[in-house]
Amino acid sequence: MVFRSSNLLAQHEAIAAGAGLGVLPVFLAAADPRLVPVLADDVDVRLRFWLVIPEGLRDVERVRVVANHLVGAIKAMEGVIPATPVQDSTTPHNCR
Repeated sequence: MVFRSSNLLAQHEAIAAGAGLGVLPVFLAAADPRLVPVLADDVDVRLRFWLVIPEGLRDVERVRVVANHLVGAIKAMEGVIPATPVQDSTTPHNCR
């Protein structure tokens, strides 16, 4: 049997139902008593989140409010989702 899905919840349920090994975010897997971590010391998956705002919209108030909210929400999850900030000189780390 081969299981393929881009849906994280479907992957979670398939793994918990015994379909095989899978990679899940810690915040999701740790809350499910049906799952047991394996290879925790051998597998380290990190994701990068990019917030891209067209130059013409950067000064629009509602866009800044949403962007700042998203940045704040992700920073608030730093204990659950490991953060590795990446910034270059052309990308501001927050919105004005």
